[in-house]
Amino acid sequence: MTRVGYLEMLTGNEAIIRRASQRWFEKLARIDQSIELVFSDALSAACNDGELIVNAEDRDRTIKTLSISLWSLCVGFILAAYQRHVWNVTGTNPALPFLLPADHEVVESAERLINTFEWREPLRAERLVEVCAALEDGGYR
Repeated sequence: MTRVGYLEMLTGNEAIIRRASQRWFEKLARIDQSIELVFSDALSAACNDGELIVNAEDRDRTIKTLSISLWSLCVGFILAAYQRHVWNVTGTNPALPFLLPADHEVVESAERLINTFEWREPLRAERLVEVCAALEDGGYR
């Protein structure tokens, strides 16, 4: 299991969170909020630029809905991947499926989810390949 995997397990465990120091918990909360803000700002910019087409009165709810939906999809996949990895009792633990290729089912599911919202230009598989390459070039992948 990777360090990120252990962190996922720790931060998702209520007993551990209750025993964490206030300083550690506050730092975790700040980091979580900063990550959420990056996505919220990006979606807000998409609304401002007319990329994400949404009525003014629905804007905040749409941004929150899209953020929560994508986050849930990703977290659910991560949990399922770790469970399958740990549950393998044959002694031949399969490698965890990270990093995901652009044509992986979870990425495809995210593409479909994103495209349920009204965009000036729908997300296409070719663009996902470009995004993956940009993330690799930036050292994020």
